[in-house]
Amino acid sequence: MPKIKPTLSILPTDDADTRRSIQWLLDNHVPFVRHSRYHLKLDGLNYFLGKGTIFLDSEDQARPKRGFVALQELLISMGHVRSSAGVQPTSSLDEDRSHEIGL
Repeated sequence: MPKIKPTLSILPTDDADTRRSIQWLLDNHVPFVRHSRYHLKLDGLNYFLGKGTIFLDSEDQARPKRGFVALQELLISMGHVRSSAGVQPTSSLDEDRSHEIGL
């Protein structure tokens, strides 16, 4: 995985969900570049804050699962994050769906 330094990590205008999401990435040493207020580029994928849309670079369409929990699960399954890091809901949408993934 190439080393990508985080840029524009947390902005003063970010909401609490965005702050928690970015802090989780930083805490788990997940390299990313923040291209805009809503777009995070990680190794091999793009994540869009707010809507939670995930695009793998190798796929033409967005992943069916959305949200930060889906991103956490994907990063763990890809080996970018240790499974011991755990999946933590960061928004009310993720918390509402947490029963679907056994949280």
